[in-house]
Amino acid sequence: MISKTDCLLALTKLQAQGVDVSKQLTDWSTNYSANAISIYKFINNQRQLDVVKFYEHIRNSYNTHRSKLYYHIVACDKLEPTQVLSTLASLQLQLTLFAEREVEDKASFYQSSSLAEIAETLSNYYKNFDINKCQELLTRFRADIKLLEQTYRQFDN
Repeated sequence: MISKTDCLLALTKLQAQGVDVSKQLTDWSTNYSANAISIYKFINNQRQLDVVKFYEHIRNSYNTHRSKLYYHIVACDKLEPTQVLSTLASLQLQLTLFAEREVEDKASFYQSSSLAEIAETLSNYYKNFDINKCQELLTRFRADIKLLEQTYRQFDN
């Protein structure tokens, strides 16, 4: 997900564009972990986060085209080992394609979407055949998706 440093960078960019971010900077510096969700929401309202756009993209692909990527991430604990691998590899490909089409700051997107970690985990699997690391990574992506969905429902109401 988005790191504490990435949040600060995004807030600084917004401030340079003339957006008042003083409350969010105070929240960031005093108790980031307690205020992270409201800070993400503020940043996303000012300029939609690319990671949020990506998660919405794969969810919409599932809803409209019945793409299995979103479903497989959400149901990752029920997948067979070959499905775990194909889902992780598909996620890596979709992140790359999305960045090429939709993202201006690719380096930031790749970092916040953990693309390098996906590549490293897959590479590790090919060396050691440790499917558990792949499963753990998919579980973390599922948690990120669920957190974002729950957060935006909470703030939209």
